Amino acid sequence: MTNDKNELVLRDILANLTFLQAAKLLGPEGRRLLSKSSSLTDNLDLETAIHLGDASLVVDLAEARVTVTPTAEPNRRLALRCSACQSPENNCEHI
Repeated sequence: MTNDKNELVLRDILANLTFLQAAKLLGPEGRRLLSKSSSLTDNLDLETAIHLGDASLVVDLAEARVTVTPTAEPNRRLALRCSACQSPENNCEHI
């Protein structure tokens, strides 16, 4: 699904990502972030904690809310925000 012929919605971007592709979208620390954060989702109720829309993915963890949105950059990176951490791209354990 797209909003415009050339504009992919977040759902389209995430739909078929491999681990390596997702890591690349997250930037230089992508592999580490994905590996480290997997333990936080072990007891997550997927029906209530994850909200996926056309423009954002929101995950409600016990101690933080993580938001993922596509950037306007040509390389289609993802912008990450964490309600509990100042600099999620560097040392956030929630992403």
